[in-house]
Order: sequence, then structure tokens, then C-alpha cells
Amino acid sequence: MPLMDDSWRVKFERVREDGFSRLQAFWVLQEIVIPIVVKLLTALCVPYVLARGLFPAFGYRLVVNSAVYRFAWLGCLYLSLLCFCAKRIHVWFSNLHNSIRDDRYLIGRRLHNFGEDNTQPQVETANVLDPQDIEVGLRHRLNISVQS
Repeated sequence: MPLMDDSWRVKFERVREDGFSRLQAFWVLQEIVIPIVVKLLTALCVPYVLARGLFPAFGYRLVVNSAVYRFAWLGCLYLSLLCFCAKRIHVWFSNLHNSIRDDRYLIGRRLHNFGEDNTQPQVETANVLDPQDIEVGLRHRLNISVQS
């Protein structure tokens, strides 16, 4: 399971192909540097704002506020890891569901008997069933041998 999608690989390959002399600084800044910096600043700032700004407003003692400040980054790391795993599990179950559905309804497979013309004439049978035929069909379904 890759941690990055193909769009990042394409971006880094484009930078490598352009080289240092033809490097488009604004594009690199906008497409590569800014997203990485934003994610790193979010990882640093959100726990700090929660621990130093929001949580002391609840009125707990200094010891509790200190413990919250100490474990805020660890808690946010666990929360982001939980979200990442939940997203991966959701994708996995969606792929499993789609695979089962495709196998059941034969999506993406060629049907071999589709479009064949039946040259044999269709003989309509009466709706009246012979009791012996019912018994033979039942024996066949239950795998009971016929005794002569």
C-alpha cells in the first residue's frame, strides 16, 4: 500500500526531467512545497492551539493542562493514524464489495451463449406435471439413486 498516490510521482518526475536550469519555481512552490509546508504546519499548530488555547479555557488545574500539552501531539498523531487506517480499510472493503458484485453478476466478462440463435424449434409443454416426473426431479435434487 503506497503512502503517496501517482500524482506526487508525476510531479517529482517532472521536476527531475526539467532539471535545475529549466526549473519552474512558481509551479514547484505551488504544487510541491506549499502542500508539504501546510501539512507540516497543521501537524504542529493544531495540537498547540488545542493544548494551549482551547483546553485551559475549560478551567482545569495546571497539572492537567501540562499533561494535555505533553500528549497533544501524540494524540493528534494517533488520531491522524486512525483516520488514515479507516480510509484504507474503507477502500479495501469497497474494492472487496465491487469484486464480489462483479463476480456475481459477471460484470466485465463475455457471455459465451449471448446472441446465439437457437435453431431448434421451441416446443411448448403443458403446465400439467406428471407425478412421476416430480419424483424423479426430487430424487435428482436430493441425490437419491433410482431402484429398479
